[in-house]
Amino acid sequence: MNYEYEEAPTEWVRLAIFKIPGKPQPKGRPRFFPVSKTAVRTYTDDRTRAYEERVGLAATGAFRGHDVIPKGVPVHVRIVAVHRRPKSLHRKKDPEGRLLKATHGGGDIDNHAKIILDACNSIIYTDDAQVCSLRVEAFIGAKDEAPFSEVSVWVPASYNRGPRV
Repeated sequence: MNYEYEEAPTEWVRLAIFKIPGKPQPKGRPRFFPVSKTAVRTYTDDRTRAYEERVGLAATGAFRGHDVIPKGVPVHVRIVAVHRRPKSLHRKKDPEGRLLKATHGGGDIDNHAKIILDACNSIIYTDDAQVCSLRVEAFIGAKDEAPFSEVSVWVPASYNRGPRV
């Protein structure tokens, strides 16, 4: 079934959900170094590469036993990033639960989504260009909550790929 020119699906089903423990990390900027007078080589910094590997391991575990979602099938991804609560928000008068993260620090939310979407290429979907719907939320964790990111992957209900989460 080709979804490219059909109406937008009205119902999504979740295929996978996985958690990446640790501080949510944004995708780093590409690094460049000259190889000659006219050529430049690009590389990914070590922190970005290490986080992409952690995301890939979590995605592989969640998607074990499933085939990669083929090209042409739209995908919806939801990312929830929970950052460590700063010590300044541990007073008794501060709320106990999660807070929306609207302060600087921890990277832009779009760069956090980019590192996760890139890391899931060829593990969950063929290419992150298949992601046609994306919801990303950033929170400051509850007072005793450890930082993490949670990713859920959804496909149209009409796409039948077997067992669902």
